[in-house]
Amino acid sequence: MDTFIGVRIDAKARDIFHVARLGSWPKREIIYMPPRPHKDPTIILMNYVHSDGIGDFQHLLDIAKELHPLALQSGIVIVPLIFCLANIRETVEKKINKLNINLKPFIFTVEKKHPELEQLNEQFSKFMDSQIELQNNLNNALTIFQISTATTTFQKNILLKHCFPNIPIVNISEHSGLRTFADFSFGGFGGDSDERDKPRKIKNINDRWMGLQRRAQRYGIKLRPPLAMSREEALLSFEDQNYLHILLGTDATSLVGKKEVADFIQKTQIIPAYLQRGTSIINFIWYCIKHEQYSDNDIVIHINNNNVFNLRPSKIVDAEDLSAGWSFSASKSRVSGGNEEILMPAFELMMLEKDVQKYNIGSIEINVNGAEPRTISFGHWSATKKIRILVGFYLEDEDYNKLYHASGPIIAVSGDNTIEQALSNNKLPFLQDDKYEFEEEMHALFHLALEYWPDMSSELKLSFTHYFLNKNMRLDNEEGIEQIVRTDWEKMHEVWPYIMGKLRQNNNIYNHLKTIFYEALLHASAEKGDVTLLNTIYSNAPEIDVTLPNKMGKTVLQIARMNNHIAYVQELSILFPRQLIGGEIPHVPNEESDAMGQTNSFFQPALSPSLLAVEEAKQSQIGI
Repeated sequence: MDTFIGVRIDAKARDIFHVARLGSWPKREIIYMPPRPHKDPTIILMNYVHSDGIGDFQHLLDIAKELHPLALQSGIVIVPLIFCLANIRETVEKKINKLNINLKPFIFTVEKKHPELEQLNEQFSKFMDSQIELQNNLNNALTIFQISTATTTFQKNILLKHCFPNIPIVNISEHSGLRTFADFSFGGFGGDSDERDKPRKIKNINDRWMGLQRRAQRYGIKLRPPLAMSREEALLSFEDQNYLHILLGTDATSLVGKKEVADFIQKTQIIPAYLQRGTSIINFIWYCIKHEQYSDNDIVIHINNNNVFNLRPSKIVDAEDLSAGWSFSASKSRVSGGNEEILMPAFELMMLEKDVQKYNIGSIEINVNGAEPRTISFGHWSATKKIRILVGFYLEDEDYNKLYHASGPIIAVSGDNTIEQALSNNKLPFLQDDKYEFEEEMHALFHLALEYWPDMSSELKLSFTHYFLNKNMRLDNEEGIEQIVRTDWEKMHEVWPYIMGKLRQNNNIYNHLKTIFYEALLHASAEKGDVTLLNTIYSNAPEIDVTLPNKMGKTVLQIARMNNHIAYVQELSILFPRQLIGGEIPHVPNEESDAMGQTNSFFQPALSPSLLAVEEAKQSQIGI
């Protein structure tokens, strides 16, 4: 008789049926045992928010939101592990809570902006010693995802002490590569970068970089579909209605309907600009003014920060040097040595130096966070075009997205998140002039545009060439400036939504996250010999590639064989026969080899129904 020990499957109680063959007898007998408590398996999502802002953290939020239903389906808990400065801890917690997917983050904070490495290591050691729950989560972890950034060597060694040996570590880098480590140094490029995180040239389950370039480890960028509403509907549905009135230039008490918004959109070029550097802001505004000099439409530019718009006078200008009719509401005058002098704020001075009055402009208005607007008037009675610059107005993410949706053809960007936001809204990204590390993305967009719209006219191709190539977005030489000024925004934008549709289909990392997630779990299951986890993976992702190696060149089959997980190897061959050489099913292990292949499992490892069927078939063939 074959005797089996087990726990009966019950959908409501979610008990697990665990079966182990103990011996051969003429008759089978099922013995019921109560369920055993077990700990939930986890995946760790690591991110470092370094000193230049919280932009890279958005990658973790987006990817956590995508992975959550996959983890839930597989009975896995997502555990965020965040490294950040103490002053942004509250922001990190708020953004995680806003996801509304019940994540409990563990946050390591540092008070000092650039601590000594030895001091940082000591602080992290104490943090880990105090975090018993995090230690348990690491002990239960199936894989670690380093998103956008990475730990230092010291930090990773401490984390790995709490994990099972050879736990898969998946690196989902930012667009420009995995180059920032959690050492809290200036820029995050300090001295304890982990050699283990360097990518391999072969395609593997560990290196899953974002980016548009055609390389083995690149999987596209995060692209969402555009809002399913008109530009008018996007503006009318703003949560911040006060900002909407300021954007439209209407009184806060007036009623705004679809007709008023439609008229505004028809007569106005709306240009959002998310830029980080003062001179970059000036250069971009000047580029927009010069590009639109032959259009009678007004321009509204939304700038995210107040870098160059403070009122502090930056220079004294002799009144006689000003063109006739010029006036500055924010300037102050004084008499010195019998001459009238003008004390001028930085932005006004730079507009004066750019000689913008010759570009068909009547006035420029600057509104900083809703304060009293200040104006620059040029005295051109024939020129009625107005440039309005809205500075600050820190909107909620939903309102920013609606602003991007309602904007004209281009959006100024300064990094990978804003590139993704522009592209997701079918807009042409204009890269901040000093963000050289993302120029490769601009080049890739040009080549993908030609690939996805092969019948492009020579004029349109020239516009795309001058816009995306030749480093023209740097705005640092006359020839390049003239080339990019001559680009036809409207013509490029006519074909851009179709090109973006192709990018969403073929160059979108969201389309790969399911296989990235399950292929990492597959390698974890092979290391642990976890047959039940293997079956869970197969039931949720039967299409995954079991032959894709890790960055050391080892496949799932090789890992399982190296660890002598014989039952696992057999089940792998049953589930994925076409992917394994010859599709052969290994022999059923005897008692001795089966005992050698046993391993603990988060899922209470069991012989799967398919493996039991093979065993029963063998027994029937030999007459048992």
